Amino acid sequence: EGFASIDAYANIDTGEIIVVSVDTVLDMTSPNAPVFEQALAENPPIDPEGLCVKALSLALVRRYR
Repeated sequence: EGFASIDAYANIDTGEIIVVSVDTVLDMTSPNAPVFEQALAENPPIDPEGLCVKALSLALVRRYR
């Protein structure tokens, strides 16, 4: 919960956005997966291991509250 991957196209002339797919299970099989690249772009950067730990921690807190 709280994570999604959305593939879309944007028409730069009209501003129209066409959503192609929405996935609730992110591609986390590669260190180059977009979710890891986005985490590394944060300030401060979050490395792939740190992102996984944070996601699991949030899930456990939500599950057992």
